[in-house]
Amino acid sequence: MLATAAGNAINDYFDREIDRVNAPDRPIPRGVVSPRRALWFSAALFLGAVGAALVLPLLAVAIAVVNLLALIAYTEVFKGLPGVGNLLVAYLGGSTFLFGGAAVRGDLATVATLAALAALSTFTREVIKDVEDVAGPSPPAPHRTCWGRSGSRTSRPSSRPIW
Repeated sequence: MLATAAGNAINDYFDREIDRVNAPDRPIPRGVVSPRRALWFSAALFLGAVGAALVLPLLAVAIAVVNLLALIAYTEVFKGLPGVGNLLVAYLGGSTFLFGGAAVRGDLATVATLAALAALSTFTREVIKDVEDVAGPSPPAPHRTCWGRSGSRTSRPSSRPIW
C-alpha cells in the first residue's frame, strides 16, 4: 500500500498541469496540497515501502525494487513512449499478484494467471483513461501517450479485443 500511495502521489506531482483541466478537483490543482509537499510525501512513502519490503524473501524484495523504480520513472520516462507507459502500468497492476506469491514463498506459476488477467484489464483501463484525457489540453511532448497522439477513433478499437 505504501508503494501504491507513493506512486499515486508522484504521478499527481508530475501530472499537476494536465490535472488543472482534466481533474481540477484533485488535491494539487485545487490547492489543498502544494506540489512540493506531494513530492516529499511521495519520497517518505517510498522509503517506508522499501523499509517494509526488506523483511521479505529476496524474490519479493527484487520485485518490490523493480516496481518502485518503475513507479518513479513512469511519468518522466515511460508515460510518453507510445504504449509503453500503458504496458508498464499494466505490469505494475499484475505484479501485485507476483509480489504476493513471492512474499509468502508460493509458487509463482499459480499466481501468474491472475497477474496476466490483472495486467490485461489494467491495460484496457489505461487506454480508456488516455482517451478521456484527449479532451484536455495537449500535454508537453514527453507526456503525450500514443493514444493521445492518435485520438479516440484509433484508441477505442485498440482496447476492444481486450475489454
